[in-house]
Amino acid sequence: IGAPSLSSLRAALDPEGSPYWYYLHDSERNIHFGRTAEEHEANRRKYNVW
Repeated sequence: IGAPSLSSLRAALDPEGSPYWYYLHDSERNIHFGRTAEEHEANRRKYNVW
């Protein structure tokens, strides 16, 4: 934590792109991604995550 590697610093400065802005985990610990707030809210309702 206190001494990041050079590759970690480079990754933080130039992260990979992704269309996903939202994510959540369901009760079985599966991850579900959403591109928009609407998709995220739909996932929250679908997987009963509040």
